[in-house]
Amino acid sequence: MDIDKMGGAKIYAKYLAHMRQSYLLTPFSNKHKLASDYYSVDGVANWGHNIFHYCRKNILEDIINSKRLRFSDVRFLNDTTEFKEAVRMLRIAVERKKSSMDKELYDILTDKDVLREIESYFQRYPFNPPINKNRGIDSVKPVCNIYTCSFSMDGDLRPMWNYYVQEKDGVSINFTELKDHMKTTEKVKIVWEKAWYTDEDKSQCVEALLEDVIILFSEIPDKKCRKEMVQDVLVNVINNMRIFIKHKDFKTEEEYRAALIVPEEIINNNELPVGYRQGTFKRKNTVIPCIDIPFDLESITNIIINPDGDFDSIKTDLRDWLQKQNLGHIKIWKSNIPMRKY
Repeated sequence: MDIDKMGGAKIYAKYLAHMRQSYLLTPFSNKHKLASDYYSVDGVANWGHNIFHYCRKNILEDIINSKRLRFSDVRFLNDTTEFKEAVRMLRIAVERKKSSMDKELYDILTDKDVLREIESYFQRYPFNPPINKNRGIDSVKPVCNIYTCSFSMDGDLRPMWNYYVQEKDGVSINFTELKDHMKTTEKVKIVWEKAWYTDEDKSQCVEALLEDVIILFSEIPDKKCRKEMVQDVLVNVINNMRIFIKHKDFKTEEEYRAALIVPEEIINNNELPVGYRQGTFKRKNTVIPCIDIPFDLESITNIIINPDGDFDSIKTDLRDWLQKQNLGHIKIWKSNIPMRKY
């Protein structure tokens, strides 16, 4: 693409801004208008500062011994609707705006090849394409793989205890400022976002993107550039958005998710950042690719013991073990949820 044909540097800058923008903040921004809302107790500025990971006690010990958190290949998530919700909402939003949309734009947004690419597991990596000496764009778009690690914004939820920690030695690990303690590189990124569940919230994310795409389309003079740039933004943003848009049945998780985005060539060439450990693990009969990422153990501040276990016994064992690991700063708490009656 030639920068002059696309409308000049100003349009190119807008195109890049759309590629980088997190439209996932739209539902919050629509409901909370003041800047101070971002710094409220449950505001965006505090998302991720205080998150929880539910697991069994032996997994907690593995995390502490290895000083790593496991990110699993997204193709093997428990939720069969993963990666589908954002595409479903996109189709609905485009059809809703069809009557007021230019036919050329409608055809661009409903191109079967582009929709197929969005639905594919393999994604373009969201590099910012540089301008070359001929005033064109060298679009470097390598294929990337995605691995995720799930957290919750609430560390004491009955549905989470029931689903993720069915054993009585289950725990909820409280991480503080974890995002600041996980290293990335220029090409290997970790994206952190809150998950959205209701159709209203999900549609707000997608429609905010479409509104910007419609304006961008109208400002690009060259037909070929219009198609390529609009589809670039669409694929890039929906690929990112779909990682954090989930089915409404999972609302009880209150998930705050970390997504590791890695160009495939980095994995194939064994060029992951220092301390990253690539491997696999088994879930029943399925072998799942994973990458374990180092973090600072000081990020763990509290551990909640599940409501159905023997609190005193688990606390004593866990406290003694943590002392031996020089982690006496970690506090151990009992769940506030009543024990189940069997």
